[in-house]
Amino acid sequence: HACTLESNTVVGTGAQVLDGASVASTSMIAPGAVVTPGTKVPAGQLWSGVPAKHLRDLTAEEIEAIMATAADTASLSKAHALECGKSYMQVDAELAEWEDAQIRHADYLPRVTPGERPEDDVMEQGSPGLIFNSKLKQVAQPKAKAQW
Repeated sequence: HACTLESNTVVGTGAQVLDGASVASTSMIAPGAVVTPGTKVPAGQLWSGVPAKHLRDLTAEEIEAIMATAADTASLSKAHALECGKSYMQVDAELAEWEDAQIRHADYLPRVTPGERPEDDVMEQGSPGLIFNSKLKQVAQPKAKAQW
C-alpha cells in the first residue's frame, strides 16, 4: 500500500496501514488494527481497532522501548543479511567446525583445514609423536639383563 511509515514506529502483527495513511515517528499500531486510508497517526500515540482509533498516548518508557527495539532490529537485520549471504560451502564448513568442536576434547590437536599442513607433517601422514598438543618425550629405558 502507498502509506507513509516514519522511523521508529511499531506496526503490530497483522495490522494494516492502508493507502494514503501516515504513521508518525514513535507511534504504535496495535496488532490486527486497520488504519483506514488518509488517516494521520500523530507521534507518541497508540492506535488500535478496526478501524483504528486513538487509544491512548504512549508513556516515556514505551517510547524509549520503541527506540531500543528499532536499534536491536537494525543490528539483527545486518546479522541476518550476513548469514544469508554465505554460500552453501561456507555454511557446511561452519557446521562441520561447530560439530567438531562439540565432540573434540580441548587437549587434542585442532582439526587441520584442507590445504594447511603442520610444519612437521611427514608425507601427509601427520606429525609423528603428537597425540595431544605436545610432543612425546623420549625416555631412555634401561636394558634388561637377559635371564636364561
